[in-house]
Amino acid sequence: MATREACRQLLTEFEGIVGVYRSLAKAVPVGSLPPGSSVLFALSRSTEPLRAGRLAELLDLDMSVVSRHLAHLVEHGWVERRPHPSDGRAVLLGITPQGRAVVERATDACLAVFAERLVDWSDDDAERLSELLGRLKAGFGHRPLPVPAVVSH
Repeated sequence: MATREACRQLLTEFEGIVGVYRSLAKAVPVGSLPPGSSVLFALSRSTEPLRAGRLAELLDLDMSVVSRHLAHLVEHGWVERRPHPSDGRAVLLGITPQGRAVVERATDACLAVFAERLVDWSDDDAERLSELLGRLKAGFGHRPLPVPAVVSH
């Protein structure tokens, strides 16, 4: 079990992660990360269409936030709504080819920033940090988002 002092150090470092995320968002070209990109990314990772409620659960977001993002994404043609085949009251959401192109551009922009900022990191260091962040999320009860079987980068 981690000591209180080790947890204090982790908390201090973790507070800075928000700044790293903001720096990443600022460093990618304007428009690379559209509003609702977290919803779009989640749909791109899913092997099947999802209900809005499931998206909200996966992303740990309020349904009203997910609905607002979905309206924007549908309006731009990046997400499509389809009736659920076995439940006519339900709607399934899937990413469109245009949405996949947006995800690919955003991913490329983010990867370029990471490559620039982590130029002195080894692959082992980056993989270890990813593993530890995954453990941290799991420790807080967050299930991992689905990971695509094939990564084209």
